[in-house]
Amino acid sequence: MEADEFKESRPGDSREAILNAAEARFAAAGIDSVSMREIAEDVGITKAALYYHFPGKDALWLAVCERLARIHITGLTEAVAGIPDPREKLKAFVSFLVDRFFENPNLSLLIQRSILDPDEERSRKCSDIAYRETFRILYDLAGKLGITEDRQHWALLVAGMCLMPFEARKTLAWLPGAEKGNFTPERIKRSILRILFPEGFSGTPPREIQTNCQSNKTSAPGESR
Repeated sequence: MEADEFKESRPGDSREAILNAAEARFAAAGIDSVSMREIAEDVGITKAALYYHFPGKDALWLAVCERLARIHITGLTEAVAGIPDPREKLKAFVSFLVDRFFENPNLSLLIQRSILDPDEERSRKCSDIAYRETFRILYDLAGKLGITEDRQHWALLVAGMCLMPFEARKTLAWLPGAEKGNFTPERIKRSILRILFPEGFSGTPPREIQTNCQSNKTSAPGESR
């Protein structure tokens, strides 16, 4: 099928079909291990038809990143909108992110692929598209929670806690303390919030929590300083 024939026979959904196929391939194998020919075959079109929509593999990869980012940011913005209490907003943030990783298993894989991408410029472009707004929201939240130092590190750790269970999913069954049925959205959310707010989610203010954590670490019961 030629490019113009593909355009005429599948108006509206041709680009989405290509992006769906590319997303699955990139998530499973990484951008450098996937060919445009394979993606074209998955969609059932010729390479010429594929190149009609995307001039190259890098452009297709960035389009996949852009689509995921658009869906993600729209949902995240709606999830945290209208919540004045920063602690409740953080809870909504964590809940949304964990749910998103469960709903789309490709998402955590693609994030991992982009982070490990040896092409630095391509990795930078994808990161700018996919992560900037997420980290802006977290950075702003850090300020409202009274975190005045190392906000970027805090934001990275919060995002990492939401992501890591999915990246390590295959190994969880072999790790100490593994339980059948342990990998559920609610249990992951609860564990993350327990770490972020060890004195109770809606109780102690963040700065007091940080002080308590430091005190417990330096002078635990029965432990010499």
